[in-house]
Amino acid sequence: MPTAEEVHDALTRPHSHGIVMAASHLRGAVSTHTAANALTLRGLQTFQRVVERMQNADKSFVASVQGKLTLTVNTGYSKSASSTTPAPCSGRKRSRDSAQESVENAVRRLRSKDGSGGVAVVADAVASGIVERMLRVEGPLKERVVESWALTRRVPGLWASNTPDQEEKGLLLIMRLLAGVPLPLKSVCDALAECKDGMLTVDGSCATAGLELPMSEQSHAAEANGQKTMLLLVSIPGTNNARPQQPPKSTD
Repeated sequence: MPTAEEVHDALTRPHSHGIVMAASHLRGAVSTHTAANALTLRGLQTFQRVVERMQNADKSFVASVQGKLTLTVNTGYSKSASSTTPAPCSGRKRSRDSAQESVENAVRRLRSKDGSGGVAVVADAVASGIVERMLRVEGPLKERVVESWALTRRVPGLWASNTPDQEEKGLLLIMRLLAGVPLPLKSVCDALAECKDGMLTVDGSCATAGLELPMSEQSHAAEANGQKTMLLLVSIPGTNNARPQQPPKSTD
């Protein structure tokens, strides 16, 4: 198993993951890297691949610290027994059904607004899977990290879109994430495995006008103490490149 120093060296090596860090330091077993107020999904995925090569796949986190996004790898971290206990099968099934129904309703509202059938059916299924998996992401103390979410039309060239000539009528998923709680990067990358176009940001202006993304009392309190909530914006892959991820096998 690589030492904390070896992990830190791998993450600070030039061009190892493509993220420009404002500062990096190693304190004990924790390698900390301060970035800007926004990170691309591709950058997060590449950073996680480096961590996995260094055999610390489940020990990386991303959080908002003093208004900046911060990536950490705690080589001494281990999940508690309670955090690894799987949820009851019936609960997982209810979560999948609820996510699918919520996404279908959101897509139906979008279609009714413009009278268009342009949102591909496969995108509905992909969006349902992404939402369901993100809703199961938990913080280190089993906190539910997704506070609210919405689907809207993907605007070519804006937000999480880098391909203005493709998927003009695709979907954009926006999620508000709990302030003050580090996100396990592996869980987030696994949930978004089929997404290539997106970003994580602490810039609240990135949310589109007219979308309501409520905050909890915990997030309001955290923001009052300088810990900004994070917004996740991802383009839902369309018919050309969507490969729906299979849900974990269960007995329900």
